[in-house]
This record gives sequence, C-alpha cells and structure tokens, in this order.
Amino acid sequence: MDHNRAVYNEYVHEYGEYRIYPPERAVLERFKKDWPRMRMLDIGIGTGRTTYTFAAVAGEYVGIDYAEEMVRRASAIIPPSPDVTLKFLDARDLSEFAARPFDFVFFSMNGLDSVSHEDRERIIREVRKIVKPTGFFCFSSHTILGFKPDPAVRPFRLTDPVRSGYYFWKDSRHRSRMRTTHRGLNVAALRKRDWEVLKTGDHNFAIDIYHVNPVFQIERLRQMGFSIEALYDPDGATPDPATTTADWLYYLCRPVPVAAG
Repeated sequence: MDHNRAVYNEYVHEYGEYRIYPPERAVLERFKKDWPRMRMLDIGIGTGRTTYTFAAVAGEYVGIDYAEEMVRRASAIIPPSPDVTLKFLDARDLSEFAARPFDFVFFSMNGLDSVSHEDRERIIREVRKIVKPTGFFCFSSHTILGFKPDPAVRPFRLTDPVRSGYYFWKDSRHRSRMRTTHRGLNVAALRKRDWEVLKTGDHNFAIDIYHVNPVFQIERLRQMGFSIEALYDPDGATPDPATTTADWLYYLCRPVPVAAG
C-alpha cells in the first residue's frame, strides 16, 4: 500500500478543509483542562486540518506526515511558533521521540488505514514506545461492518434542481463504480473477517483503504499494550463495537502498565 503516499502527494490540492468532526470535538472537551500542559504528537496532519485547532490548545505540538507535499502545504498555512513543529516523517519509525514522550498522540480521519496490516501494527507499537504511561493515543479507522459496496444515492429534488441534480449525478457515478469494482464480493463473508483492504472510491479509486472489525481492533490494541477508554462514531456517540455499522470509529486508548518481572 506504499503507492498511497504518492497519491496523497498528487492530490494535495483537494485537502483544504479545516473543520473538526464530532469525535474530535468530544476529545477536545474531554481534555479541556489538560491541553495547556500537554505535549502532543499529531500523525498524518495532511495540509493542517487538525493542526489548525490542536496546535492552538496544546502546550507543545508536533505534527508529522509521510507525504512531503502535505507537510509543505501545512507549513505554508499554519503560523510558525516556538511551540509548534511540523515535519516530514514516517510514523513507522518514531524513535527520534523516545527521549521525550508525549501526553497525547493523535492519528485522525483514518490515516492509519493508508498502510498495510503489518505496517499498521508497527505504527501502533511505535506509538506505544513514545506515549507517556499516563498519556493517551487516539486514532480513527474504517470499520469492516460499515463498508457499503452499494452506497446510497441522494435523491433529485425539484425544489433544488441544480444542487440536487449535481449530487444525484455524482452519487450515481460513484455507486456505479463501486458496484463494478466490488462485483462478486460476498459482503456477508466480508463482515465476518477481522480486516480487509478495500477500495472506497477515494481519489478516483486510486487509494487502498484498510477496514477492521472493531472487536478485533480492540483485542489487538490490548495485545499491544493499550486499553480502550472510549469509542466514538462519526456523530460523537458511543457505539457498541460488536454491532455498529458506522463507516469509521475513533478509538481513545491509554497504555497499560507493564507488569514487573
């Protein structure tokens, strides 16, 4: 899945949004008294969507991305500051931060889904090494239960013919390509798997996206030294990991103390 990096560099112009989403607002609220003292690592910053908000509240902020063009764009938009560092860095090796671990490590909007299963677990292990024992790790990921190979099409409305006509055309085109791409896919069997790499249409179907069963993900986190503090769906609500059909979830974790001996 290393080709995903080249696609992100090519499509950097499509990343111009700076709003945050309900789960991210929930995280901001959860730690509202703690942000001024937190040293934060933000992985996969893109063009600075999360930087715009979190760099303003965290005591010290480090933002990284493995797509160099993304970092270049973010650096041009986010004002320089002694407490804000943006750099081109691959999260598969975070060893340079080992001497100064973080209070909060963030990997937003399913950025972790852009690498292979093996590299995904490598990144999580790297995070475990550079987050403080009292710190937190929060990331989001697509769910295999929410994958829709036959997505809905927004209806055409006579009351708003131009706008609704555009979305009807756009959704219909996307639905047709999804059906073609996933022709013959056994969805029932898919949803019983622990994880799978699928195409969801991102960047003209050039991106491969990792999807995971939330129950499996929680167990893997436990095996890698994390406990789950909270789950958030796209609306910021708390779902049941075994039954949710949300497209993606945010996992808020904290390191489990290593047993002595």
